[in-house]
Amino acid sequence: MEITNFKTHETKNYEMFEFLDTNREPSQRIINNLLKSIKRIGVQIPIIVNEDKYIVDGQHRFWALRQLGYVVPYIVSKAWKNDQHTIAINNTSCKWTAMDFANYASENGNLDVQEAIKIAKGWRKDSKNRLSLISGLEILMKGRSRNGLLSKLKNMTYRIDCKSGAEVFDTLVVMNEHQMKASPFSQKITRSIKILHHDKGGLNNDAINLMCQKNYIQNYSKENDQLEYFIDIYNEALSKGTLGVKG
Repeated sequence: MEITNFKTHETKNYEMFEFLDTNREPSQRIINNLLKSIKRIGVQIPIIVNEDKYIVDGQHRFWALRQLGYVVPYIVSKAWKNDQHTIAINNTSCKWTAMDFANYASENGNLDVQEAIKIAKGWRKDSKNRLSLISGLEILMKGRSRNGLLSKLKNMTYRIDCKSGAEVFDTLVVMNEHQMKASPFSQKITRSIKILHHDKGGLNNDAINLMCQKNYIQNYSKENDQLEYFIDIYNEALSKGTLGVKG
């Protein structure tokens, strides 16, 4: 493998740098932490740019240095070829979250992710910010899996199921009308209800109401225990209420 000798450059011409669509949204929390660190010990790692001066790694360091009025040290990467290299670089420094991958997929033409983000933002507002965007994306994701969200967003294979997702959200709204030991919009409970909905081919909200009335809904530390608990009390509610599954 060829080893490249890098040369570090310095500049206070902040306007020479550009930003890629694949750059994550800047986090003010990260910038504030960097401001304190740079003031104390200086900048330890140069930012990396491609040959067109687009920042491919280190945008938070850039914003902190600019705010302080300091010189920006930078390295030009001649190996950078495409947006996937930006993802790879960022994953080795400050790991991308599922929401970072969702925004990337949305901005790069994944219509399913675009629609899911739009719906999830509406649900977050309707739930008074108790349902996270990530939980909304999980609810809307096609299929049963509780653990496949990150890989599907990363691999651009995320697919939306609006009908099932809306039914799961409606069930969480019904549950929210009852007293519970944890918010029905918490990730652990939303995942369990999504799986229960998938396995039952739909949920009957009359049965949901009945099971919530008969139980001050318990909260379990393990997701498997939470799911098994919901299966048991939902089946009991169906049986005692002589209710059919929602079609």
